[in-house]
Amino acid sequence: MEEKIGELTPEEQHKWLVAENRILKKLSDVIDIYDVLALLVDEAIVLGEFDGVTVDLIDEQRKFMSCEVAHLPPEYKAMERTYRMLRTPIEAYDKRIDDLSKGIPISFYKKDIEKYSSNVSNQMERWRVKSQMVLPITFNESPVSGELLGIITVFYQQKDEVDSDIVKKLESLISYFVTSVKNSSHFSSLKRQQEAIRSAVEEQQRFLDFVSEVNNLTSPDSIYELFCNEFIHRFSFDVAGIFMEENDVLVCKKNVVSEKFRNKLRKWNAFAKNVAYELRQSDGAIVVSYLQKIHVHVPDVKEIMHLPMSAKDKEGLEALKEPRTLVCMPIMGRDKVYGCLWLWSVSKQVVLNDSDISVIKNLCEFIATAINNSFLYETIENQNKEIKSSKLEIESLYADLEKKAEALRTMATTDKLTGLKNFAYFQEELVRRINEYRRCEGEHFLSLVIFDIDHFKRFNDTYGHIGGNIALEDVAGRIKKSAREMDIVCRYGGEEFIVILPKCNLEGAKGFAERVREAVQAEPVNTDTVAVPVTISCGCSEYYPNESGEHFIERADGALYRAKENGRNRVEIADS
Repeated sequence: MEEKIGELTPEEQHKWLVAENRILKKLSDVIDIYDVLALLVDEAIVLGEFDGVTVDLIDEQRKFMSCEVAHLPPEYKAMERTYRMLRTPIEAYDKRIDDLSKGIPISFYKKDIEKYSSNVSNQMERWRVKSQMVLPITFNESPVSGELLGIITVFYQQKDEVDSDIVKKLESLISYFVTSVKNSSHFSSLKRQQEAIRSAVEEQQRFLDFVSEVNNLTSPDSIYELFCNEFIHRFSFDVAGIFMEENDVLVCKKNVVSEKFRNKLRKWNAFAKNVAYELRQSDGAIVVSYLQKIHVHVPDVKEIMHLPMSAKDKEGLEALKEPRTLVCMPIMGRDKVYGCLWLWSVSKQVVLNDSDISVIKNLCEFIATAINNSFLYETIENQNKEIKSSKLEIESLYADLEKKAEALRTMATTDKLTGLKNFAYFQEELVRRINEYRRCEGEHFLSLVIFDIDHFKRFNDTYGHIGGNIALEDVAGRIKKSAREMDIVCRYGGEEFIVILPKCNLEGAKGFAERVREAVQAEPVNTDTVAVPVTISCGCSEYYPNESGEHFIERADGALYRAKENGRNRVEIADS
């Protein structure tokens, strides 16, 4: 900026410095990304009196450019809010994204509109644009490299060309905002992560409450009702039904429809109430699942509507009107099949992965155990002579139930890829450890270390997601091997890991981080095809009295950020 000022007259220099101080003061008062970008747009409009200005940011996965702020001509003001929701795939910018990444502005003129992509030409015609300029918002980590954060687009409806002096002023203006845009985007990302963590913790607690509620139920009908609602809530299905075998026939014991379709599927409700499946495979898909003890999963029923099927299945599909996804799962316990669950979505597909199917299977086993418990309670009430033997059976069944509940808890708190605890578990454990620290203040220490695999996106791009998963598992194993038994090692998300170190001061945390860093650097990661050297960056913080958990994490994260800024493959410690 000194070079820019040196080119101006004293009067112009004074005006420039006044503008600079005014902008910096305004930026110091805002942190929300929308407020930062709105301020950038306001300053750009003052600078050039443009007919329209938009600001787009690249998303965290770098797949889309999303419009965050738009200032459109008066006749289009009503569309500003809608336009702010527009997302454009990065590939739509084709080779121009390379120029933008290098910090090169791009100009477009109506006289050359036939040369541009449909994305650009449609936009220029939509806003009646004669000329427009797209300027990159680039965060320069070093003199030779930078990160494209987004773009600012300015356009005129009357002028045939954007003045070059205005472009230079815009570039100078953007330079004031780059750091704030970077930091505000990171802050917004952290807020989203915290909200996701909060939701995950609430969901985990809700599920534990569900397990506890199941344990207190003794009526089969109330058990059926509770489980059907759980399947609808957890997996976004619209219909859940439980069929039990009675006299060699599968009959519907409970049919629950989501609130959205409760008043729209009366024909279906009548069908479910009266249908009975004989135990022969030709009678329907649910019988196949029951007899063969396998789950039946049809991702999109629309694709099989033309195929031959039983009369009962066809009648059921017609009653649902727009069936999409179907799952049939046997309700089994101790190798015995008690009945079968069916789940349906209406209008929209439900996408399920292997983990979802596994959870559905475990819940069906849970149903079998709970139903067994309810049957035993009825037996105890009716047959007092068998109380002793029934009590032993109940204890055995409760043991099975506790094992299954524990397995479900483990699934809810464990990262599937690395086997480490997940971030939801970390959140709960950190609160517990901070409370423990406060009770024993002056007697113990508490520290955090955050690890981040260096250049992991480049690793993924080069060796594919399978290679990336191998690297994540490998690094997770080395961290776990270096940790003490009392340490809590968790996956933070993406390529980041976080470790709680009880009874450990900052010096000890730094030593631990150095040992892990050296262990990762010492041996390459063996992918399916090649051995690849990998390094990590580390940030450490020590808890101090009355500090919030969020601030404790932020200080470790800030140290990690400095480690990356200072060249990566290093350990940095947080300021107090």
